[in-house]
This record gives sequence, structure tokens and C-alpha cells, in this order.
Amino acid sequence: MHLGGYAFGIFPRSEHLIDISRSGSGFSEAAGKESELLIKAQKEFGTTYVDDPQLVWDDLFRPMLLTQKGFTINGITRYFETNTFYKQPVIEGKIEYAGGVEQYLSLQGNPSLIALPDPFSFFCMSKNIWYNDDATLIRDLGKMLARISGDLKKYGYKLLVLKGPMYAMRDASRFREGIMDSLHEIRDSFSGKVIVHTYFGNPKINAKILAGSSIDGVGIDPKFVSKSDMQLYGSKDISLGAVDGLNTRLEKIDELKAMLSGLKGKVDNIYITNNVDLEFLPQSFSISKVKLIGEAVRVLNDEAI
Repeated sequence: MHLGGYAFGIFPRSEHLIDISRSGSGFSEAAGKESELLIKAQKEFGTTYVDDPQLVWDDLFRPMLLTQKGFTINGITRYFETNTFYKQPVIEGKIEYAGGVEQYLSLQGNPSLIALPDPFSFFCMSKNIWYNDDATLIRDLGKMLARISGDLKKYGYKLLVLKGPMYAMRDASRFREGIMDSLHEIRDSFSGKVIVHTYFGNPKINAKILAGSSIDGVGIDPKFVSKSDMQLYGSKDISLGAVDGLNTRLEKIDELKAMLSGLKGKVDNIYITNNVDLEFLPQSFSISKVKLIGEAVRVLNDEAI
């Protein structure tokens, strides 16, 4: 079993950067400098992949809504059972790729990982007022994300994490073909690995869709998913969301080791990661969590777990 580790998703802003964002002056430059520091820290911690902190992403959809065709933005919507919100995408026309997402990337620090919304979750969390056919909508979302993924590989990204919380909340069987087509197109456009990361529940109801798709791996939260359920994904890589992005408590390496026990020989590639974006924590706690991931990978590989 090969063991790696990384953090994914949107990082929290420092108090200093939050103050600058409220003032409306110099935010982009300050966010760029802070992103470089966060990327440098991940490299020092020795994570397998280095996450783009996405500090200028106000939520997981916003850059796409502001740059691609077919969208407007609705009022704020609560982000599941958290105290944060996102602006709901409104689909008011045919979705088409228009470029421009690169302006939201932290290219100066040379990150190797970035997270985008999964097409099925994008569909579920949007308000559709234009498409008459849901499968066509999901495919068009997949085509747009595939074009963006093609852009990402030009900038050196090696791992694409597709955030898919809705797989744990809604039966996707009715949309199976559209989802499979979308994930295949995204995977085909990106030169590195593609992992769909699920959270806020057990995606068991949709395990056959994920296992049968062309993605490289599935991210799961061990609070909801048993070790036996991990076998539902066949030979896929498993990203174990063992580091809690909703709790400031710092996990211990022995706890992570216990979560991995019994998986040797059953999973070829496994990664220790966070269960949800670290943006829900103060930045100092998120940095400690990323440092823990790097330490755990070194220690547990030395122990030949």
C-alpha cells in the first residue's frame, strides 16, 4: 500500500487579509502574498501534493459564475450544516466555456493541487431556470469543467479534487449516464489524477457510479464510512478525510494509524487528507492540521503500515 497525504480546498484567510478584504483596497496583492506563504508551508511540511489555497475564491462556485457563460448569481444560501454561506448559481442560459478562471489561481507559488465542484453537486446546488433536461445540464457542466481542467494542466497542477458532497445526500442513479460522461470528460482533459471527494455523509448509495467511472479515486469521511464500505470502490485510490476541517482539535498520529489499520493489501493507494475545506477553521489551526498530515505520512511510511 502506498501512503501519501495532502490538504485540499479553500484555506481560511488570516485576520489581516480579512481586514483588507473589508477595506476593498489591495486585496488581490495581499492574497497573492499570503497564498505564496501557505504554499511554501505545505512544501516544507512535505505533503504529497501542494494545494492552491484559493484565498480569492469566496465560495466553491464563484469564479465559474463570474467567468463562464450561462450563469447569474442568486442570494446567499447556507452551506449545508455549517455557519457559512455560498451564492447560489442560477442557470439562465446554455452553459459554455469562456476561459478566465486562471485569474483566480495562485500560480506564483507553483501549487500542484486544486479543487473544483463536481458536476453532479454543481447541478444539485444550483437553481436551473433554462434547461429542460437534467442530464443535458449535467453534461454541459461537465464539458465546462473539462475545459477548465484542460487549462489547469497547463499550469502544472497534478491532482484535481472534485468536491462532491451531494453523492452522500442524494441518489444519483437517475443521472448515472450524464454523471459518468461528465467525469470521463473531466478525467480525459486533465493530465494528472482526478479524485471525487465526498463528505457530510456516506456515499454508499452512489458507490457503483463512482466505482464505475473513470476517476482515479474517491475521498471519504471515516466518521461516516466504514472500512468495509471502502471496498465498494474497487481499485480506486482512497483519500481518507481523517483530519477534521470542522474541529480545531488536532488529531494524533496514532489515531490516524488506527483509521488505516486493516487496509493494507486492500487499497493500493491511500491518502490522508482533510474531510472538508479548512476554511471553517482559524488559519493557525488549519496550518497545524496540514503540518500533521505531512508528519503522519513520514512517520507511518517509516513504520511500513
